[in-house]
Amino acid sequence: METNATFRVLAEQNNHGALTVEHPNDNATFHVVSYANEGVKRAAQSLQPGSTVEMTLSRAGVRSNVWQAESVTRTETDTTF
Repeated sequence: METNATFRVLAEQNNHGALTVEHPNDNATFHVVSYANEGVKRAAQSLQPGSTVEMTLSRAGVRSNVWQAESVTRTETDTTF
């Protein structure tokens, strides 16, 4: 399953690389724990709580709510990483 949507950042990336985002339309929370490449990971590192971002997510685990970011596009600058 893959999800492409605009998300709001709830918690910035922690020391383990995990980022928490929310899909504002349905209040669903996503825990991003891995990244497709270093560029996507670096883009996620710069995100601050409250900012919005376009992301493509795919499942990183079978049973839990963990996701991999396939792409990150900051909506403020419209730059894809």
